[in-house]
Amino acid sequence: MRLGANCVTWSLLPNFVFSGTIIRTGTESVFECDLVCTKIDERRQQSGEASFGAFTYHQVGSRAVVAAVRLAVNDMAMSKTILVTGASDGIGLATARALADRGHLVLLHGRNAEKIERVAEAMSLAGGRVEKYVADLSRQKDVESLADAVCARHSSLDVLINNAGVFKTGGPTVTPDGRDIRFVVNTVSPYLLTKRLLPIMEGVQDARVVNVSSIAAAPVDLDALSGKVRIQDDYQAYAQSKLAMNMWTYHMATQEQKGVVLVAVNPGSLLATKMVKEGFGINGNDVGIGADILVRAALSDEFAPHAQRSGRFFDNDAGCFARGHPHNDDSARCAAVMREIESQLAL
Repeated sequence: MRLGANCVTWSLLPNFVFSGTIIRTGTESVFECDLVCTKIDERRQQSGEASFGAFTYHQVGSRAVVAAVRLAVNDMAMSKTILVTGASDGIGLATARALADRGHLVLLHGRNAEKIERVAEAMSLAGGRVEKYVADLSRQKDVESLADAVCARHSSLDVLINNAGVFKTGGPTVTPDGRDIRFVVNTVSPYLLTKRLLPIMEGVQDARVVNVSSIAAAPVDLDALSGKVRIQDDYQAYAQSKLAMNMWTYHMATQEQKGVVLVAVNPGSLLATKMVKEGFGINGNDVGIGADILVRAALSDEFAPHAQRSGRFFDNDAGCFARGHPHNDDSARCAAVMREIESQLAL
């Protein structure tokens, strides 16, 4: 779907393309369209599925009137610039596709240059507007270079989705400077990237940082976060790193950052990602569950500034904002985690 001032071109491959005028009635959007196609799929003559939602339509001669059923009007109000880290597969890829399908400019980040190139090419061929960025989030200089590259190309950023994460490393669990990779990738690097990008987000209306967290949570050992203590168990390291992410989200939102909404989101437990396959040996549930909530967190009114959700934790397993682990909003503990992160980054 691509929008002009008040016109839309809506492709439903392989059989039809609608183009015409948006007519809005209350909370529903109706598209009065010219129907451009070679053959109508009779099975979809009354209803169908587009990447952004369900729809129904009826045909009047060569015209078609299409009523979108599950389309949030605000999603179409303007094109946003959105950075998604870890966009080469899993939830990140599904989220990036969904956002591009809505007409937003999606900045795709990946660690592997070949993979992110293939993803960017496929999304571009499908009509998406994308840019690609390569960075290894276990390396501080790469994170800084990623932020610099985004700032060099864009004077503003609407949404940052810190999705990239690691559970099992498949190799060394510590960085060359002795820190646990799970903490570096899942906690410290998203914090650093956020801090470096805030200058181009703070003046943007309804700017948001969406931190992809987990229902997994364990009390943070500050010595493990600093690298003084090794965590042998993968799950324990992952759970601590995700709670630490929740904690810096809360602290930054409540103590430092008033102009940008920050939320931590559990996208859903045991979704069909590479991480779940490697960590638990199961196929998992539909990644679309996770992508749907991340799109909502990026675009919908329920996460907007007026909703006063900044700093909160959204548990998609429960389908609502929740306190989660009691340390999520423990101000003293959150401040201690922040001090350790900033000491590592020399901020």
